[in-house]
Amino acid sequence: MSKLTIAVLFALIAVLLALPGGKKPHEGELTPDMKKAIELVVQEVSLQHNETTTLVEVISVHYQIVAGKIYHMKLRVSRPTTGKYDLDAMIAHDLEGSLEILQIHEHHQEGGHHEHEEMSADMRKAMNMALRFLSAKHGEVMKITKVVSVHSQIVAGTNYHFVLQIEGVKHDLHEATVVVHHNLDDAMEVIIVKDEHIKSN
Repeated sequence: MSKLTIAVLFALIAVLLALPGGKKPHEGELTPDMKKAIELVVQEVSLQHNETTTLVEVISVHYQIVAGKIYHMKLRVSRPTTGKYDLDAMIAHDLEGSLEILQIHEHHQEGGHHEHEEMSADMRKAMNMALRFLSAKHGEVMKITKVVSVHSQIVAGTNYHFVLQIEGVKHDLHEATVVVHHNLDDAMEVIIVKDEHIKSN
């Protein structure tokens, strides 16, 4: 699709958005073209962040008839370093059947907590730092018996929130909440520790 065509499409979109009923909700099953458009968006987000992105949920799909169709999609996706978040995507589907992304807008809430089902390399590095800190605190080598939860929070870098079940050589079981700050200079520091003894051998 040429730059001129895209410019014309944006102009038409601006006009149609101002008209009542210009954008219509899609109901029922997604069409094959809509599924392809979603795959295209997920691939593009993966390329932009150099990180595997997975689709969690299709929140909504609207469409407009504009020299073909314009799809307006709200998607929930997940990346290892951010967890789940929402994005808005606008995709052009022209009369020849081609798809092209016109816009992607990601919604990352500053200070909000994102839950992670998978851990990135930085998260594992932060968790190992947390474990070393806990071992020093207890004066013995501790091991992780269970990762209860992992969250991240964007605050002038990233805070990683870990809830871990740990055990020492005496087999006493503890549940520790540890926050590791990963700053913008790529340095890490343990900033909060809450350690609760939950079981003795």
